[in-house]
Amino acid sequence: MPRDQTIDSLLSFAARAMPFSGAIKRRIRQQVGQQVMSERVLKDLPAFVPNSRGSQGLLADLTWQSVRSTFPLLNLLLRRDRPAVFEEVTAQAFCAERHAEAEALAALLNRYGSDKANFHSYHYVYAKVFADLPRVSRLLEIGLGTPNTAIASHMGVEGRPGASLRAFRDYLPGAEIHGADVDRAILFREERIATVFVDQTDLASFAELRAIAGAQGFDVIIDDGLHSPGANLAVLLFALDALSAHGVLVIEDIKEDALPVWHVVRALLWEACETALIRDAADYLLVLRPRR
Repeated sequence: MPRDQTIDSLLSFAARAMPFSGAIKRRIRQQVGQQVMSERVLKDLPAFVPNSRGSQGLLADLTWQSVRSTFPLLNLLLRRDRPAVFEEVTAQAFCAERHAEAEALAALLNRYGSDKANFHSYHYVYAKVFADLPRVSRLLEIGLGTPNTAIASHMGVEGRPGASLRAFRDYLPGAEIHGADVDRAILFREERIATVFVDQTDLASFAELRAIAGAQGFDVIIDDGLHSPGANLAVLLFALDALSAHGVLVIEDIKEDALPVWHVVRALLWEACETALIRDAADYLLVLRPRR
């Protein structure tokens, strides 16, 4: 008999046979739940499990502690030799003399219903990125803004898929604008905009985007998708091969709690890429440009 059926049978027996079945039932479920959770932690996080003896519960607790402390400790190790890696600037300071261009871009983003220039101040970042490039002929943004609340990376029922793509199209005359999303239902095509499916948790799903990048590559790649370190790293690996000769990658919506991961990434890529960590009112962005 499967485990769940066995547990349900025991609970059913307890409910019939014991006067305080409600309390007993809750206690059994709690103990079983803790055991199942410990087993799952030890199975799913093998790199962080102590190579030691001990009860499942104790090892699971130590595994979580290892997960929480590994990247902060790596940061302390990195700071010994590379303190400059940890510098950051505000979005406004990054933009410097490009504030007029930023306001023009903000007007377009707001017109189409993007949150990049109201909830965030990303228009400062993109105005500077676009101005510093010799040209922007091809742009890719991953994450279109699905309103489907059954999808983890949704924008709420008021989400307007493709809002920022349309703003970029208007701001960059003649540029090809490409988009990608895990929600196939919101993919679309219109003037100078084409979108395809991608699942950031599956490296194989980037194949179509690699084909579109071709030898020319993308001048700008934006990650505005799932916003988890693993998904971001998948985009980073893709971008290192898919950027044009002067291309730039922008990773949006980095939580402060995730910064230790990105300090490690910046240190690993210190010689290969120029990076800027930018502080926004709500969170952080990483702007990365491979050194050619």
